[in-house]
Amino acid sequence: MKTMLVNEITKDKIMSGEVSLSGVLQTEIANFNSKIPSEGTMLTDSAFHRKLQVILKPFYLRYDTNNDGHLDRTEITQTLKDLGESASDNDVNDFFQR
Repeated sequence: MKTMLVNEITKDKIMSGEVSLSGVLQTEIANFNSKIPSEGTMLTDSAFHRKLQVILKPFYLRYDTNNDGHLDRTEITQTLKDLGESASDNDVNDFFQR
């Protein structure tokens, strides 16, 4: 129950912009890298992948502004901008052509 409440509070902060995608990713990657295998606490790649999916879903929903289940060029551009990355229209078009 406590975990569900924390997740809902976190989702609300993400949706309102109080929590940044880059900040969450930096924290999670630092946590992942700080685990020591001998302690039996290191996440496997698949466990880390699942955790990232849970973390990223609220951000995905925030950036999918037209709620169509896909990030279009404009939405990807905004996501990259919020991550501090500058991407030209050509860069974004190249991404979609791959």
